Amino acid sequence: MIDARRMEVYSAFYNKNLNNITIPNSVKIIGENAFQSCKPNNITLGSSVEEICRDAFAYCHTLSLNIPSSLKKLAVYSFNSANITDLFIEDLASWCQVYKGDTKPQSYLVCVPTLYAQNIYTKNALGEYEIMTSIEVPN
Repeated sequence: MIDARRMEVYSAFYNKNLNNITIPNSVKIIGENAFQSCKPNNITLGSSVEEICRDAFAYCHTLSLNIPSSLKKLAVYSFNSANITDLFIEDLASWCQVYKGDTKPQSYLVCVPTLYAQNIYTKNALGEYEIMTSIEVPN
């Protein structure tokens, strides 16, 4: 079911009590409903993941999720109603460039994991994660 570039599992792990989900570096796309309603302690996305499809992690309850700088596209509802304790964003500038949702403005709100995270961490100048407590928007 898993090839070198795309995880086409379509609900194969729906509502499973998985302790950890680790997506290997060889996977570029995580398919629709792949891990919907799972309750893992940690979700680790490989460094080559470029796209997360619709409902891939919808309704997931997890303690930890990382967002690699390779991510380019989040489909609408990809993290819909997820419950994330700690969200780790590898590169905030890359994260801001990720295509989120579709052309409807409201779709943005139902796909981003930052909406469902209790704590957001970003890397500092030393390459270490630290909790985000503020953000400065330039003119």
